[in-house]
Amino acid sequence: MQKNSPADKAGLLEGDIIISADNINLDQDNNLAAIIQNYAAGEKINLVILRAGSEKEVEVTLGEQK
Repeated sequence: MQKNSPADKAGLLEGDIIISADNINLDQDNNLAAIIQNYAAGEKINLVILRAGSEKEVEVTLGEQK
């Protein structure tokens, strides 16, 4: 994970599994990239992650795509 990236700033760790974004479950039809393309840089989204067998909710401020 890149230092100071939006994921790093939100507290995401290597090995975290993102299971939903803004109440949309991730699956074959809904991937994270497709969901976040509907938002602008600077907007916040809530992710539900699976970490060490427990679900946790984190808020992420989206960065600009480079």
